[in-house]
Amino acid sequence: PPATGAAPLADRTLDLGTALTLGAEAPFTGTSWRVEDTPAWLSVSPTSGTGALRVQVRANRALGTPVKADQARLTGELRITWQAGEQKGTAVWTVTADQYVLTGRVTDPAQAQGPDVGTAPAETGAPAGARSVIVKYRSPAAQALALGQRVTGPDAGLASTRAALQQIGP
Repeated sequence: PPATGAAPLADRTLDLGTALTLGAEAPFTGTSWRVEDTPAWLSVSPTSGTGALRVQVRANRALGTPVKADQARLTGELRITWQAGEQKGTAVWTVTADQYVLTGRVTDPAQAQGPDVGTAPAETGAPAGARSVIVKYRSPAAQALALGQRVTGPDAGLASTRAALQQIGP
């Protein structure tokens, strides 16, 4: 049986939006709680305590962003184990963080002006293949690595850049 007046921690969702950090709290009158599992791109402080749960969740989006895909939102789960007397349990807090948010609205229709503006003939054949690709690197160190230059010093993007380069074999 739970301790008198004990309230177990419940599952919930935290939305960071575009913020770097978010304070979160939950009432808890049990014996103790501990954050057991977090995704690599999230950090939680403090990671354990007694009484009401009050934590600061911090997102490092660079650690959660895939190299080969564009992902507008990151999602991860925090597992929080708790004990209230003899009763034990786990709460799962789902954390979401926006990578970017597009806003705005179109106020004017598209227009083209100038002496060279004309209409292109309809294409009858297969579309032409790509002639070039624009590549933007996450860090100067990753760019140097991709260009075959020597890289020194720690850089979070290097491991993922090395893996991508080995896979495509430029």
